[in-house]
Amino acid sequence: MLKAMLRLPPMAVIPAHILLALAGCGVAVHLATQQPWLGVAWQADPDKRGLEIAQLAANSPAREHLRAGQRIVAISTPTGLLPLTALDLIEEPDFLSEYQNFNALLRKQEQLHQALAEPQLTLVSARGKSITLAAAAMRPLSDLPAAFWFQLIFAVMCLGIGATVWAFQRNLATAFFGTTGLGLFLVGLTAAIYSTRELALPQTLFRVLTAANHGGGMLFAAAFLSMLCYYPRRLAGLPVAILSFGVFSVFWIADTALWLPSIDTGFRLPMLTGIVLSFVLAALQWRRAESPSDRAALRWFLFVWFFGSSLFVAIMFVPILLGATPLLPQSYSFGLLLLIYWGVALGVARYRLFSLERWWYSTLSGSLAVLAVLIVLPLLLQFSNLSQIATALVCTGILAWVYFPMRAWFARRK
Repeated sequence: MLKAMLRLPPMAVIPAHILLALAGCGVAVHLATQQPWLGVAWQADPDKRGLEIAQLAANSPAREHLRAGQRIVAISTPTGLLPLTALDLIEEPDFLSEYQNFNALLRKQEQLHQALAEPQLTLVSARGKSITLAAAAMRPLSDLPAAFWFQLIFAVMCLGIGATVWAFQRNLATAFFGTTGLGLFLVGLTAAIYSTRELALPQTLFRVLTAANHGGGMLFAAAFLSMLCYYPRRLAGLPVAILSFGVFSVFWIADTALWLPSIDTGFRLPMLTGIVLSFVLAALQWRRAESPSDRAALRWFLFVWFFGSSLFVAIMFVPILLGATPLLPQSYSFGLLLLIYWGVALGVARYRLFSLERWWYSTLSGSLAVLAVLIVLPLLLQFSNLSQIATALVCTGILAWVYFPMRAWFARRK
């Protein structure tokens, strides 16, 4: 099967990755919008009871019943009061180190989701007042926050750059590089859904999303280590790469099944170990690099990878392992990983990384333009009062006046 994949023509790979990106984004948007919706932006203060209403959407079904600044301490259910806490808004369940706390969070999410899905919902304010209202059955597309779309952009860009590198240079090193993009694609899509939820998701969906998120991270780590075994020089045979994928798969299965002592053991420590091993492989590659051009390309490649990944780990993983909170919201810290992929794209243009020619970047930017049009067009149709013809003209104008000048400017600076 691997040989058959390596023989696929580039013009078959690129449309396939565009379709995969569109399908993944479509599923993410569908799952994010198919949830009960109050139109409330919540904020938490760990030192105070309940959750405060930071803002109400203009079309919120609760607008006549709630107001900004009001504090809601519980939801009334047939079995009693369900208290609201800062933990209900946690962006990433990985911030909890223990599996028992993770399971408790998911059970609470299920209870909240069921309460929101009822025909009538009763909220209890900090003053003890009961407020009865009904949540909308679906979350409007316009309510999805910027962090949601940013994570989708991150996912699509990683997938696109990885797939395009693999499309134009078929060998094991580029296949593994493309697989790192697929892993980050999974990470970005899944995190976009649960990290930007209004308040709650169904327990099963939340569990599947977190398992897929961890699977994407493990896939990235295994593929990255395997790639360093082959690029730019071959250090080991295929069995080493198979071992890498096998070990991370075992950890992913054990983590998903909650067999290990904690999330630290099941996910964060394997990822950190992978980064340490990548430094070892990078040092070996450096020793094997012979020509100045090889060293220049390798220096650029390793700088963007290790600077970005190390900064991401320092911001996200290390504070959690030390019992603190991450230094940045997870959704925006993905920008560091996105810079890695843009750095690789620049390296392809300047140093011919992976032995790719300079015109590779034109193909990548062209496919991204097509994808952008396919995403922007339906959004304009939904949120503007323009006709289909006028919307198509607006998209054409965006390409003519924004995209192509930026592309030309970048091409002059490569």
